[in-house]
Amino acid sequence: MNIKGLADRLDALSIPEPTTGCHLWLGAIDAAGYGKVWLDGRTVHAPRASWMAHRGPIPSGLIICHRCDNPPCINPDHLFVGTHKDNAADRTRKGRFARCGQAGEINPAAVLSKETVIAIFTAEGGTMEISRRFGVPPSSVSGIRLGQRWRSVTSEAPA
Repeated sequence: MNIKGLADRLDALSIPEPTTGCHLWLGAIDAAGYGKVWLDGRTVHAPRASWMAHRGPIPSGLIICHRCDNPPCINPDHLFVGTHKDNAADRTRKGRFARCGQAGEINPAAVLSKETVIAIFTAEGGTMEISRRFGVPPSSVSGIRLGQRWRSVTSEAPA
């Protein structure tokens, strides 16, 4: 694995979000919103690739966790190595787990406000342009504009 090449690839496929300091992944994502990158003949989560490119190898059996709780973030300063138990404890400590019926802003994991969602929903331009303008992954823009995410907000917004 060429670490310099990997770091350059990750930089080219992410944008900094100035408010949070997150580096948001713009490439392919999985169903949970984590970036995916092809590395050494297999698909790897982009945060894991970022850790390897900037911090080095990940010990066997450990995972990469987010301090920022933002799945598309690949900023190595927002990542830490831990176990699944460490990750669950971190999530619980921060109160960041979705409970039934907690949609939109009341969900502790929510990153966007209703106002931002409406602005994205009504924005002019293509998905990538809107993604960059609002500092969110293209999948979030698509999900909002297609009514797959934040439906409770977008259903009442002017089309």
